[in-house]
Amino acid sequence: MDDPSEKMLCGEEWKTEATAVINDIQNHVAEVNICDGIMNSNQVIHLNLTTKENEKYCIELTAQGFRVVGNDYDKTDSLSTEYFETPY
Repeated sequence: MDDPSEKMLCGEEWKTEATAVINDIQNHVAEVNICDGIMNSNQVIHLNLTTKENEKYCIELTAQGFRVVGNDYDKTDSLSTEYFETPY
């Protein structure tokens, strides 16, 4: 069986995946969009997210799931080791 942590998608597939996530959660957050300030690849894409409580985060989306990687937009200075299956 393939290791899901090694799943590779092309850049457009990650954008499609990220867009689906954005559409799913946009009514539950103040703002969410794909990061422009961080290099995305065929293994990872980043989202900038502001909660309704006005807290900002940079979220990494990989085949392993979602994890917080920064406490502001386009930041990866607070890498969590905990992955979540869903953005909720």
